[in-house]
Amino acid sequence: MGSWNQQNNVVGQANFSAYSNWLTAKTPVYTATPIQGEHAAWQFLMGPNSEIYLPDANEDIIWWIKTDNAGNRTVHRLDVIPHQDPQPVDLNELVERINKLEERLNGK
Repeated sequence: MGSWNQQNNVVGQANFSAYSNWLTAKTPVYTATPIQGEHAAWQFLMGPNSEIYLPDANEDIIWWIKTDNAGNRTVHRLDVIPHQDPQPVDLNELVERINKLEERLNGK
């Protein structure tokens, strides 16, 4: 019985290994292609009706490149800035500010 369990475990490991290899082979890998400047954005090879975002290797910008159905390209430079969550609104502060404005308008 002990050898059967040991053999069963080996078969189970082999099946997991085969599944793992299949999963790795089927999972696409995506990478960003950094380019260097506007000249590289204009030279990046693309077919008609394409669109891509490419990071700049030297600056904090993204190049948005599009081609129309004739293959003519448009290049846009987009600034990259860190995302900041909006500050929570303090209702008491808003009420105070409105009251102060009303006092100014009413001449008090």
